[in-house]
Amino acid sequence: GTLTAVGRYWRDVLSPRTRCVKTTMVGNRVSVANAGAQPYAALPLEIDLGGGKRHLRLVDVGAKATAELEV
Repeated sequence: GTLTAVGRYWRDVLSPRTRCVKTTMVGNRVSVANAGAQPYAALPLEIDLGGGKRHLRLVDVGAKATAELEV
């Protein structure tokens, strides 16, 4: 159910100790790497563009896969 999904999201994406989803940004390219066995759809990716500007994208990344984006 919903509570299980929230707990899994915390464990795999948000928790600094157990996360398996990591992001890196080089120039205007962002990589979202998922080392876990669970695919994710519509992960919110917020990018600070500076000067008070932010950009939000929803990213799909498969299990043990990397999504590459250009911003």
